[in-house]
Amino acid sequence: FGLPTVSDAPVTDYDTGPKELTIVKYPHPALRRPNALVEKFDEKVRQLADNLFAAMYKEDDPPGIGLAAPQVGVNVRMMVYNPLRTYDEENRHGNKVFVNPQIVARSDDKEEDYEACLSFPKMNGLVSRPTWVEIEAADVDGKPLRERFEGEEARVFQHEFDHLDGVVYVDHLEDDERKRLRPKLDGLIRDYEDRGGKEPAL
Repeated sequence: FGLPTVSDAPVTDYDTGPKELTIVKYPHPALRRPNALVEKFDEKVRQLADNLFAAMYKEDDPPGIGLAAPQVGVNVRMMVYNPLRTYDEENRHGNKVFVNPQIVARSDDKEEDYEACLSFPKMNGLVSRPTWVEIEAADVDGKPLRERFEGEEARVFQHEFDHLDGVVYVDHLEDDERKRLRPKLDGLIRDYEDRGGKEPAL
């Protein structure tokens, strides 16, 4: 029984019905590819959002609280999260979907905190981010959203938003943090190559 193989190809048929999407791990090229704007708001957009939530909730140790489409090999500008999820409760009333989001303002003040990511399993790193952001986006029906997030939700939003620009949280690490995590990153690269990955996007 060999390891599951990695496909570097973009995922297809991700929005035509319920589909079990697989979270890609660093250094999969989907994490660095350009992400297209969603231009048509229809049932396929709602289905992709449902499929993203299904993939996120499947991750329970630790519980996934956010997921961007490129993390499942779908390179479009959509992200979902639920900042209310805990180890014990899903609290799905906290689900939020953002399509074509933009950050229109951010604080000058920054705070450091540890972040983790479903595409970087079993590791976390110290990242400095603005303490609040003002954002614009659309919901799954194309209705405009404008919101201001502070504290932990601001951090979650910025983390997922970065994915839509091909940025991952380890890109923000200071040199000492990157050095601390280097063995784990090297392990993810070896695992990707062992599974047949051919296009590592470091």
